[in-house]
Amino acid sequence: MNAPLPPIPRLESARLLIEMPTLPDAERVRSFYERNRDFFHFWEPDHGEHIYTREFWQTVLPSYREEFERGQAVRVVLRRKDDLRGPIIGFIHYTQMIGGALMSCSFGCNLDAAAEGKGYMTEAARAMMEYLFGELQVHRINATYMPSNLRSMRLMRRLGFTVEGYAKDYLFVNGCWRDHVISSVVNPAHAAQSDTFENP
Repeated sequence: MNAPLPPIPRLESARLLIEMPTLPDAERVRSFYERNRDFFHFWEPDHGEHIYTREFWQTVLPSYREEFERGQAVRVVLRRKDDLRGPIIGFIHYTQMIGGALMSCSFGCNLDAAAEGKGYMTEAARAMMEYLFGELQVHRINATYMPSNLRSMRLMRRLGFTVEGYAKDYLFVNGCWRDHVISSVVNPAHAAQSDTFENP
């Protein structure tokens, strides 16, 4: 018999509701990407014009629950608790989820330009890390970011990510191949089972 699935995340932090978007959110998600089109252009690959249409999100959002139930991804949006009917202010994606002896995933996020500098993403990502490390027993979360993206660098540091390397020409963004910093954070509950590499 398969183990029961953990609950679909619907978390609350001090200021935010963090939950998986559903079909009724299609217009709000479309609006989030539309109003941040120019802002995300500097840091994100070109996802195509379809992400600015409601029809695209009406097709995609129902698949998020299916991805979760298959153990492939966890995707959530951020809403301010004092304005739940207002705009979505952020997205967090945990993708490339692998079980077995790896138990890892990759972290990505987007924050509304108007919400930057207020600590929202740090607050939300910390709550989600507790969920991933606790409920899902993820061992390792990986993340990459461009060296010029200082906000992402500072976010990774606040979340406890450690820089592990540098990937040359890693991702095609804003017209050319961009180098990226490779980083990760490991589940602290697994520390007792970890073997630390030491140079001879």
